[in-house]
Amino acid sequence: MRYNCRYSHIDKKIYSMIICLSFLLYSNVVQANSYNTTNRHNLESLYKHDSNLIEADSIKNSPDIVTSHMLKYSVKDKNLSVFFEKDWISQEFKDKEVDIYALSAQEACECPGKRYEAFGGITLTNSEKKEIKVPINVWDKSKQHPPMFITVNKPKVTAQEVDIKVRKLLIKKYDIYNNREQKYSKGTVTLDLNSGKDIVFDLYYFGNGDFNSMLKIYSNNERIDSTQFHVDVSIS
Repeated sequence: MRYNCRYSHIDKKIYSMIICLSFLLYSNVVQANSYNTTNRHNLESLYKHDSNLIEADSIKNSPDIVTSHMLKYSVKDKNLSVFFEKDWISQEFKDKEVDIYALSAQEACECPGKRYEAFGGITLTNSEKKEIKVPINVWDKSKQHPPMFITVNKPKVTAQEVDIKVRKLLIKKYDIYNNREQKYSKGTVTLDLNSGKDIVFDLYYFGNGDFNSMLKIYSNNERIDSTQFHVDVSIS
């Protein structure tokens, strides 16, 4: 009988440990789901709403230089700081007329007036404007759908402009960041260049969860020939 009582005591300890581990696992899953839901919402808000989009033609940076890898612009009612991955990129555009197509995030500072940050999204102004259709191939859970198209109007565009326009289309047609059903959780946008190079964006890259870290993927300001690529999208 003593042996049975001791065995029963051990069983209770093991059972308690299992309950505790199960609770911890459940808590982690709930926390991860909450984190994922918030980030999906943030991504949708960032790409869906045009209020985050900076679009300007033929403007020059202000003389106010804070760091060597950043240029400042005044766009409508926004004071905009554009950051680049490398110093030489900012030098290429300094004191020159440029076009901007970029997403922005409001600076987290106690500054007079609203200040915004963007990463890349700049091309030299070109007077040659011509509408160019870019084809998009879509694979939805490995099933290919009829192609879609976006339009650009310059000989050279940034990869950021293409990615923004593709995501806006995917949000509208496929609701890729829907939090209710979460039909999709993985996906890529691939810019397939005729040169053989690919530029790939992860549709579900969350960064640190804030807008700025999500936008840093564009800081290299990569530019491409508008007639020399197509887009492949995979979502699942």
